[in-house]
Amino acid sequence: MSQRGGRRRRCTSSIACWITGWPKKSWGSQYVNPDLKDLLNSQKESCVPQAASAGADRAGCGSGLGTRASEDPVNPCKRSKLDSAEESGKANFTLDPQILCRTFTPCGGAPTGACPWGRIDCLDIRQCGSDSLRVLNSALPTFFCLRSLTLHSFMTFRDSDVLSLARALKQLSESARSSLADLSVSVLPCTWLVEVLLDASPHLTSLHVEIRTLMWERRPLPHRPRTVESDKSGLLPLEKLDIKVAELQTDLHFITSVLRRAPQFSALHLSGLRLPTGSSLSQLFTTLSESNPLLRSLNLEDLKLSDCLPEILNLLRDCKLEELRFSDCRLAEQWSDREESLQRLVAALKALPSLHTLSLAQNRLAKNVCVLAEMFSGPSPSSVKRLDISSNFIRPAELLEFAQRLRAHPPPHRLTLDLRVNPGDRDPDTWNAALKRLRPFCVLLVKGGWSSTDTMADYVSNM
Repeated sequence: MSQRGGRRRRCTSSIACWITGWPKKSWGSQYVNPDLKDLLNSQKESCVPQAASAGADRAGCGSGLGTRASEDPVNPCKRSKLDSAEESGKANFTLDPQILCRTFTPCGGAPTGACPWGRIDCLDIRQCGSDSLRVLNSALPTFFCLRSLTLHSFMTFRDSDVLSLARALKQLSESARSSLADLSVSVLPCTWLVEVLLDASPHLTSLHVEIRTLMWERRPLPHRPRTVESDKSGLLPLEKLDIKVAELQTDLHFITSVLRRAPQFSALHLSGLRLPTGSSLSQLFTTLSESNPLLRSLNLEDLKLSDCLPEILNLLRDCKLEELRFSDCRLAEQWSDREESLQRLVAALKALPSLHTLSLAQNRLAKNVCVLAEMFSGPSPSSVKRLDISSNFIRPAELLEFAQRLRAHPPPHRLTLDLRVNPGDRDPDTWNAALKRLRPFCVLLVKGGWSSTDTMADYVSNM
């Protein structure tokens, strides 16, 4: 149990255990409190639908399992009315929340102390199988005070599991008392389910999903037409979107269609997207330019962006980005003139006064890294305070030249410079001389494993 200001927040990864009465060897000790055992046994015959609904409602809206005749439903520090149990007149039961806290504390976990009486607004289930999800879905429509829900499965969820979750989320969202704003689900079986979840829970401000399709499974994309009129009527308050994809090929439309519906969008993290041969991610930057003027953070990983430079430059001309990360994006892979193209990118970045964090890690910049020093030259130097150029095969002589250029035009503020995983061991003396020149105006991050004998493929690729 943790406390933030005047609100109490409770996270658990075993909530489904006490809802269903299923023990888990890996959670807590093998001893089960007699009160809890009696409670579970007494509910066994009425079984999952009633016990789960009532018990989960108490999990969602109170850290204890007891009911209260009257209360203030507005005050977040008081236990809320157990609507599903009280209004239907069904029997309820009472259990000291300390029993639950002690019974389901993870093995070796730090003691949490006393569990105060308050509302649970964060639910984190890290081992969520189909059975646990089915039980949770029966209770989820009553979790009115739940603000954040995380469901993680080591195996990919089935389509039917996700569609059942979407139905439960839709029931919850239809209540005026619903508070759910942050949803994280992994692992989804296909990309089209992202929009299914968003349509089911249209009040979300943050969505995180991981998508993994089995290589041997052919999945035809369902036809879900969306007209211009439905796009306008289906605007979303979504502000943050985090998508990690592990598919052989992905249609970019499932992301751009969401971005067009989210005018308040401010942060995108996208990783692992693979488009069909001949396709380009340029449409992603065009959509961001046209539909998301409030974008503040753009984090792209393991993508191919070498053919997107014009669209990237167009986005940078008229945006308010504060954080930009292009990690392992093969930026310069198809640039005919790497130095000239990088100079164009640097000029656009330099003209962006809101930018304070820039990562170009794992882009094989190598000797062209020296161009980045120009960001801090001239009468209007860049406002970047953190620069990540790790894993770029920067050799000692190239770092020394970069240091000399940066020394001629030092940043206006102390720069945090990430140089990890670069071949400094090829010439330690020159590398250390470069670091010495950088230290007066940089905080250097240099510890990171590199062995030149194990990285010959990288060397060949940069010759």
